[in-house]
Amino acid sequence: MLKFNLSILCLGTFISSWGQTHTLAGRVATENVESMSEVELELLDASGTLVATYTTDCDGLFTFNDLNDGETYTITMQKEDSPLNGTSTFDLVLISRELLGVQDLDSQYKQASADVDESGAISIMDLVLIRAVILNIVEEYPGGDWLFFRPGNLDASSSYEIVLTDDLLDFDIVGAKKGDVNGSADTCP
Repeated sequence: MLKFNLSILCLGTFISSWGQTHTLAGRVATENVESMSEVELELLDASGTLVATYTTDCDGLFTFNDLNDGETYTITMQKEDSPLNGTSTFDLVLISRELLGVQDLDSQYKQASADVDESGAISIMDLVLIRAVILNIVEEYPGGDWLFFRPGNLDASSSYEIVLTDDLLDFDIVGAKKGDVNGSADTCP
């Protein structure tokens, strides 16, 4: 009798989770909690097939519904923007002060924004590249204009892998504009 009851319990658990769907939702904002619009998000399944797309409004919120239980998904994000958005000579001054050891850039996001060539370190080459953008000698930063982070993650990435076993309603993303260390970029044009 115990064997039969255990089988029914296992079958019942399987049936209740079979076909269950979940929601993935969050917000894209800067470190100053300014919501970001026009961030293009794509959701891919484990085979790389596009499942859904979403473009954020000025509230920065996104939602993907009806996602299968236990499946692996990859969420990708990008934001097309002008490299000049938020980039000024004041940013050059702040980055120079960091390089000279006079005043540190006080967050990982500002440091990542200053490393516009994505070399892993802030250098004179970053200042040269930002200056070239300001003077319209160079039209874009290498690798795009925005960097994306998960809160608490020190590495920028344009994609994150997720296995959904429950609703995930706080999948927040922090955006950092390359070259903009003082946070003056317009995030909702």
